[in-house]
Amino acid sequence: MNSLKPFFFLAVIALLATVHAARATVVVDGPRLLCEGASATLSAPVGYRLYAWSTGARTRVITITQGGRFTVVCTDSLGNMDSADVTVTMVPKPRPTIGNPVQFLCRGDVARLQAPPQYRLYRWNTGESESSISIASAGRYWVDVIDSNGCAGSSDTITVTTINRPEARIRGQDAVCGVGEYRYSVDSVPGVRYSWTVVGGQPVSATSNASVVVRWPSGGRIDVRMEVDRPDGQVCVSTVSLVVRRSTRLKPELRFRTLQICSGDSLVLSTTGGFSSYRWNTGSSADSIVVTTEGLYWVEVGDPAGCVGSSDTVRVFVYPVPTILVNGPDALCPGDTITIVASSPTNDVVRWVWQDGITGPERRVYALGAYTVTATTLNGCSAQYTWVVRPGIVPDLSRFTRSIVVPPSQAGTALVIPLDTIRAPLRMRTIRVVAGSPERGVRTTFWQDDQNPAYVVPVATIRFDSVGSVVQTIRIVVEGECTDSIDIRIEASFEQLPDSIRVRVEGSDVTAEAGASVELPFRVFVRSTRTLPTSVTVGFSWHRSVFFLDSVVGATIVAYARQTDSVHVAMALDEPIGESHQIRCYGRALMGSPWKSRVHIDTIAATVQRDTIITESRDGSLVVLGCGLPLRQMLFGASTVWQAAVTFSASVLTIAVESDVPLILSGALYTSSGMRTGIELERQSLPPGVHALTEPAAGLASGLYLLRLETNHGQRLLPVVIL
Repeated sequence: MNSLKPFFFLAVIALLATVHAARATVVVDGPRLLCEGASATLSAPVGYRLYAWSTGARTRVITITQGGRFTVVCTDSLGNMDSADVTVTMVPKPRPTIGNPVQFLCRGDVARLQAPPQYRLYRWNTGESESSISIASAGRYWVDVIDSNGCAGSSDTITVTTINRPEARIRGQDAVCGVGEYRYSVDSVPGVRYSWTVVGGQPVSATSNASVVVRWPSGGRIDVRMEVDRPDGQVCVSTVSLVVRRSTRLKPELRFRTLQICSGDSLVLSTTGGFSSYRWNTGSSADSIVVTTEGLYWVEVGDPAGCVGSSDTVRVFVYPVPTILVNGPDALCPGDTITIVASSPTNDVVRWVWQDGITGPERRVYALGAYTVTATTLNGCSAQYTWVVRPGIVPDLSRFTRSIVVPPSQAGTALVIPLDTIRAPLRMRTIRVVAGSPERGVRTTFWQDDQNPAYVVPVATIRFDSVGSVVQTIRIVVEGECTDSIDIRIEASFEQLPDSIRVRVEGSDVTAEAGASVELPFRVFVRSTRTLPTSVTVGFSWHRSVFFLDSVVGATIVAYARQTDSVHVAMALDEPIGESHQIRCYGRALMGSPWKSRVHIDTIAATVQRDTIITESRDGSLVVLGCGLPLRQMLFGASTVWQAAVTFSASVLTIAVESDVPLILSGALYTSSGMRTGIELERQSLPPGVHALTEPAAGLASGLYLLRLETNHGQRLLPVVIL
């Protein structure tokens, strides 16, 4: 018994090995039919560790593009292997036939394209979904189909070409009043065959040409058949007829395309033809006339048999073409858009169309070029108008200096700074100078050169009443056809403010009779850089023989002295002291000699907190004139202490200086950025009067410069433009 145990174990091991080697059959998912040109996927069951397809693939899912037998072996995690076989049949895609590659069709005929009927779905390129379609026009045609297997295919494309049928109109007499021979014809076209048929008459010439002669004993009908060959051996045929009637009078029929034309157009009036004579009411003897004017028209005709007759009368209407106006800018600036609007003063336009298809009278323009609009009236008359949009003129701001440093100036002084010169282009409209902070005493404007109006100089005026620096950005906006702007940075500094009070006296001219009472009004303006004074006294003097002062209103006389030839009067302004005071002096005009006198402002005393500051007015003096014995004139004329102007020509600066007082003058020329140019005016003394000073200035480049003049009576900053 023990001797059998080894054999038993060997049998069990062999059985287990046999069971392990057995393979199970698995199911592969996927189609069993594959359309030609298509692809499909085959999927083995999930849960296996390894997959081996007969195609060599090692994935669970494979993609196939051909038919055939496909095998997969699946191995699980224990090493057990299962397999499956699947056969996929390739199905050819449908290729329906719908006709010859090229087909011909007589214009006006209808042909039918037929696909085989066994398919499940049809879709023609015309959109129809039946197995056949009817066609009447030239073109390319094909059909897409799906068969019972779900496979899609397309037919070949066929080209259908249409052949024009011969078109003609029989020319000849359609009414006869006696026996005679009459000629009938159509246009002769190469490649067309003609065949005439006569009913009720007798042809007396060949009937296979483009014309025929017929003898009519009475009325009847004449037909012409016209044939043209097609490339496929078939023919296209057309037939036209003319009924000929017998009448005691001829009745020609007027033929025309329309009886309504537009001004400038024309139309043709003709008859059925074949008559021997024509006489239109216009005087023409041709078989047709060209009409360009409105009115009534008819024709009288005759035939070889001596019969005559006239047509009906027709009226031709001539309508005016519309008048077109286009309004809007003709210049386009970079990046801008403009609107142009078409209109008609007669207001009879019902349709506006621009050349790019935009409809309506108004349109937006984004690009340069010509824009043509067509206007059509209710009567169908049209006219065109072209509007050309050109580039707008852009201001040239390249000359501007973007940063200007002004030399140190005295606080309280108004500095006039030329920013640069603009050469104003054509159509220049506006120049705006925008200050960033006007509340800080910065004001901007511009002036135009009277000598050369094409040049405009923007200027900035800066006034700062305290010590320190001012940094201001000025924006210059130049508005012409196009608008552009530039920002300029101005840096100015103001030195220590001196303790000073300035008084200005203004008066009015007065004329009085000798010996009459005189009222002399004048105004005193007081300005202080710090605090207004507590009192102001003004001293005057004049010739004692011209004017006698009685009293003063608005001030108090604090001193009065009569000397040999003059009178000296000191007046204290009524308190409190403000910025403006009105004073009226009352007195008499004297008849003494001399007959004129200048009233001088001797002194001005201003008291501030018990300290007296003596200043001198630089605004002129009072003049009292006596014109002849019976009258005396009292004139007050203001004048500036000094003023100056500068010009540049032939590399020389010319400075004109006018002064009422002695001046000690010096100066220097700066660039617009505040740099010295090296051109200096040496310190010199000038007596009252007008002076012309010259200074060589060779080698200066074009641009803007500032001439700073300093005197014992203040300073001036003058712009110099070198072109």
